[in-house]
Amino acid sequence: MDRTEYGQGAAQRLYDAEQKLDLALAALNELSAFLTTGRIDQQITAVVGQDALAAITQAQGPVVKARARLLRLRTHSQNSTVAARATADRKTVGHRS
Repeated sequence: MDRTEYGQGAAQRLYDAEQKLDLALAALNELSAFLTTGRIDQQITAVVGQDALAAITQAQGPVVKARARLLRLRTHSQNSTVAARATADRKTVGHRS
């Protein structure tokens, strides 16, 4: 495996991790919506399920933070790639770094 393949593999795994976090957020939102609309449809008091709704909301926070960290990592990685290519291009056309 060369560096390009390694970089592509890392990028793919980063994308996969981001997608899984997005799916986790979507699942939490679907659960919250299902519980809330079901309670309304069944005319159940809001007191019922409040603890569950609070727990779901609290669970979303760390997932959102993890996703934000991955997005910062991707931005850093992309900036590093651009800088490395610029350096390689300068060397290719005879410039000194």
